[in-house]
Amino acid sequence: MKQFTLLKGFMTTILIVAVCISGYSQIPKTPTIQMLLTDGSGNAVSDGSYNISVSLYSALTGGTALWTESQSVAVTDGLANIVMGTVTPLNLPFNKQYFVGLTIGTGSELTPRLALNPATYSLSARAVYGSTNVFPTDGNVGVGTLTPAAKMDVAGNLRIANVPEVDTMLWVLVQDTTNDKIVKSIRVDSLVHIINKVSWTFGWGWPGLVGPIGPMGPRGLAGPVGPMGPRGLPGINGADGADGVDGVDGVDGADGVDGADGVDGVDGADGVDGADGVDGVDGDKGDKGDKGDKGDKGDKGDKGDKGDSGEVGVLGEDLVVRNSAGDTVFIVNAETGESTHTGLETYEGGIWIPSGVGEGGVLIGSDGSIKVIGSDGIPVTIFNPDGTSTHTGLETYEGGIWIPSGIGEGGVSIGSDGSITIIGSDGTPVTTFYSDGTSTHTGLETFAGGIWIPSG
Repeated sequence: MKQFTLLKGFMTTILIVAVCISGYSQIPKTPTIQMLLTDGSGNAVSDGSYNISVSLYSALTGGTALWTESQSVAVTDGLANIVMGTVTPLNLPFNKQYFVGLTIGTGSELTPRLALNPATYSLSARAVYGSTNVFPTDGNVGVGTLTPAAKMDVAGNLRIANVPEVDTMLWVLVQDTTNDKIVKSIRVDSLVHIINKVSWTFGWGWPGLVGPIGPMGPRGLAGPVGPMGPRGLPGINGADGADGVDGVDGVDGADGVDGADGVDGVDGADGVDGADGVDGVDGDKGDKGDKGDKGDKGDKGDKGDKGDSGEVGVLGEDLVVRNSAGDTVFIVNAETGESTHTGLETYEGGIWIPSGVGEGGVLIGSDGSIKVIGSDGIPVTIFNPDGTSTHTGLETYEGGIWIPSGIGEGGVSIGSDGSITIIGSDGTPVTTFYSDGTSTHTGLETFAGGIWIPSG
């Protein structure tokens, strides 16, 4: 925050110079103020132009400004010179004590206000200078008073010594204006001396040569820091700083383990068949083709006559059936009831294997289907000849389930722990779904319908 210092003593010198320059002509009402502008550390502010407002009041505090003007003042080495009245005419009578108020820029008026020194009030005596004579006939002159009641009104004692009789033009009469009485006569040169002395006492100046400006006095002590002004508007954001230098590249990490090969993609649709080509030239007669497959079995013949009863086997002996070549094709163990079949057996009515629990058991139908019947007589599992099956109950596969894909060693393995593993054609797992809902994927997965992940 800037701190502003006003040099009061310099104002008197400027005012006397201003009066002396005017000579006998009308005195300009342009008193001068010099200020030293410093910052909070007591250093002179930067050179440049500052907007400064000057106001005159009739009171040290409060009241309304009787005169004010604003100027753009050039400041060099902290020094600012303000000539009052150059913008707004200074038409005050200077018949009372005035106080100077200063405002720098848009800040508050500096405190305290400064009282004008007596030299300024010599402006009120401008009527004693005329254009053709030194003492005009109009107006009064006061010594020690701002309201003279006579042509020459002295408030106090006036001493005039050694006045002889009035008998020559080299003498001047001193007469009391109240009763028109001559009190003394003095020589002209003595009168000039007295007026010079009075002029010096009250700050008047005879027109003379302007003396050289004296050297500047030492800088005064910094005044107390004034109250902090209101916060200014936020400044414009500065430009972005330059990008920093790129850091050194880090050491390359070790290569990761190669992932498992992904599952082969679905074969693309077959392309449209091309147009039939032109029939070629008939080739040579080909070799004789292989023998055709055996024709379908003919219709079952009529049931033959019942044959003669065979011989009754020996009790406890195994039943052995041999073909025409004498080879054993069917054996029934007489002790255990187990049988061995080496040929094709046809059971037109199917096979029923009871489970011994209610109406349950296994029925192998003549169409090749296998039905597992529950104790209530209702099928729970059906295995069809085409390889499909129907399951209505809970199936337990302790060894798991393997579904080959038909491509190399690939397929799907359903483990006894409930996991499902997709095996690639090279026999390596590529995707595993675990019973807890997690999964492991080593290949590229494509989800055409998207993925739904509930948030819970």
